[in-house]
Formats: sequence, C-alpha cells, structure tokens
Amino acid sequence: MKRAWTFLSALAILASAGLRAASAQAPAPRCTQPLRVALVDVDLGVYLPGQGGQLADPPGLFVQWVRREAARLGCAVTLQRLPPARLLQALSQGDADIGIGLAPTREREAGWVFPRDAQQRIDGRLALLEAQILLYAREDRQRALGWDGRRFAAPAVVGGAKGSAPLALAQERGWKTVPVMSTPQGLKMLRAERFDVLVAPSVLVEPGLLQAEPRLLALQPPLVIKPYFAPVSPAMWQRQPELVKALWRGLCRAGREHAGHSTARCDAGSG
Repeated sequence: MKRAWTFLSALAILASAGLRAASAQAPAPRCTQPLRVALVDVDLGVYLPGQGGQLADPPGLFVQWVRREAARLGCAVTLQRLPPARLLQALSQGDADIGIGLAPTREREAGWVFPRDAQQRIDGRLALLEAQILLYAREDRQRALGWDGRRFAAPAVVGGAKGSAPLALAQERGWKTVPVMSTPQGLKMLRAERFDVLVAPSVLVEPGLLQAEPRLLALQPPLVIKPYFAPVSPAMWQRQPELVKALWRGLCRAGREHAGHSTARCDAGSG
C-alpha cells in the first residue's frame, strides 16, 4: 500500500510540474487588430513632452514603453494625443483601446477598465508608477496659507492641469480651482500669483523648476499618493482580456525598471 501511495504521489508531482511547464511555454496572446493608443495632449515632462496633438521628438517614455510592449505582442500601434475630455470619451466609447499614464478618478472608473484584484479593488501592483500629489506654493506665501495636511488657514484658490486626477482631487475637496494647460504653465502662473497653490504629481516637478525667483516649494504633507495605470476601453477588455493583462504587466515592468524598482509585483498583479 505504501509503495502504491508513493507511486501515485510521484505521478501527481510530475503532472503538476508538467502543467507548470506547459503554462510557462504557452504562447503570449497576440493582437488581432492594430492597438489604438490614446495619450493626453498635456505636457507630462519626460513621460510625454510637448503640448497639443502632435508627438514630440523624441516622444517620451510612455510612447517608448507602449511601442516596445506592443511589438513584443505582435501589435501594430496607432497613437493619438487628445484633450482630456475627448480622451475620456474615446476610451469609454471604444474609439481608443488603451490609455497610458492615467490615474483613477470617479469619472474615469465609471467609463474605463482598470486592473482589479480579487476583491474588485484597483490593483496597485500593476501601476506604471506612483506619485505624491503635492501642493506647490510661493515660498513667501507658505506661512499665510497655513496648510496642515487637511485644510488651509483661509480659503485658497488651487490651480491644476485641466482634466487631471490631481485637479479632480482638489475639486472633490470643495476647493475653488483654476484649470491650466499644463503643470509647467501652472508653475509660471503660480509665480505670477494667479492662484494660491498648484496641485500636481511630484514626478512632473523637477527640483530645479522651483529655484527661480520667486522661489516655490512643496507643502507637506502630500495630499495623497496616486498610482498611474494604462486603463483600457470596456470593448477592448471584453474582446481580448488576456492581451490586456499581458500589456498591463509589460507596461508595469517598464515603469518599475525606469524607477529602479523590483518588477516582481507586476507579475503578481491579478489584472
């Protein structure tokens, strides 16, 4: 009996190993049509430089990453830069397949598909990057603003890039807001006292941008830490979920490698 049990156990181990090997050798999902990539028309620094509908030269990290991952999966790619409101509509209605470097907001979650874990929460393991959402102010106005991490000492007007997750966060807090074309433009307007503070992701504000007079600084603590993803249209998710998962993992690895972080969590993400 013991010999028979040992034999059956060995068979089970071999079968399990065979399944793992087969899974490891399974071909990656492939594109069945060109991948339509939507990008905002706002300057995102090294990630997506330039303003407007045309790609810059070079076009930035987001374009580099998605082209590389698409090529790995055999995808032809079309790229378009859209104003945030049009991008929201394009992804929601299936006129674009995937967006790059976008943080969740209530409106976006209602119309787009983000990676989710087993509890249906947005799965941060598959984020391309994380950024502190900071409030920037003129150094000579810091004390008067009286930021304590939750509120200001007196009502403050907050600038932020149009259609961005940081601006949406400020609006959800009930603050008076002023949309601006981009974070670089917002820094210029902040120096000119067009508003009291600028809300922006830390990754878009290099320390050197704060040094010119009048000097700017980041108020502490941050509003929140936001993850940025590559959401897809509901139609794309329904059509090719395995391809979407492969893209999410590849783009996650690209972002983590760029930041010098481990990519292990990208493969653990459920998508």
